[in-house]
Amino acid sequence: MAQQTAPPAPEATVTLRRFADRAQLQSAVANRLQQVVIGAGLDRPVVMLSGGSTPMPVYAQLATRHLRPAAGLTLLFSDDR
Repeated sequence: MAQQTAPPAPEATVTLRRFADRAQLQSAVANRLQQVVIGAGLDRPVVMLSGGSTPMPVYAQLATRHLRPAAGLTLLFSDDR
């Protein structure tokens, strides 16, 4: 029996960004999450949300935006404990 190999995984790119303060960081994260939630340019939008108190200011910002989630949006939940 011939051995099958999986197709190669797509390459990832890491971009490092610096922010002047926490408020700018939270705003940038909220904007990026909004893009995923509404499916901007994505065939299959997927986002993993973290629990705990650290991401709460970002989630609070998103809650005020009254977004309409993209059809087929997949939400995953993470807990680092």
